[in-house]
Amino acid sequence: MFSFAKKNIQLGCIALVLFCSSAVFAQPFGLNNAKRLIEYNDKMIAFFAHPTVDHISCEFDGSKEMSSGFKVRYTFNWKKDNGERHYNTFDFYFDDNAKIAAIDPVDQSNIIPPFVASGLISIVADGIFNEMLKDTDYTRSQLKSILEDGDSKEILTVILRAKQR
Repeated sequence: MFSFAKKNIQLGCIALVLFCSSAVFAQPFGLNNAKRLIEYNDKMIAFFAHPTVDHISCEFDGSKEMSSGFKVRYTFNWKKDNGERHYNTFDFYFDDNAKIAAIDPVDQSNIIPPFVASGLISIVADGIFNEMLKDTDYTRSQLKSILEDGDSKEILTVILRAKQR
């Protein structure tokens, strides 16, 4: 009788370990594609955040499941013309279908926040509009409105969303 109870306890422990380890290694649907989207477009993302600096690298800082979708966090390292190094950390939010939904800055080492360069839109607006029209759910008038508002964070989100198609 004792050996039967001991075997049940052992089997229970094994089942618990297997269950816990699968929960630890479980990833949100689309996480690898989301990471690839950010990492393959790191220079463009860095340009939209700070168009006048040199991008050095981006580092994956983790992911978190949300009530609807998930987010990934990346730190972008860059330097100014004078060699001074800085970073920005961003959360990239993805919906339940693993499509990018929003970008939020969460930390920075520089005094100037990302996505505020007013000259950015005039520098790239012509090329951006055509890029934004490709494979997107936005109408021409919606895209024109986004460009006129000059919200570089929203423009970047639209472009990344189009690249996911």
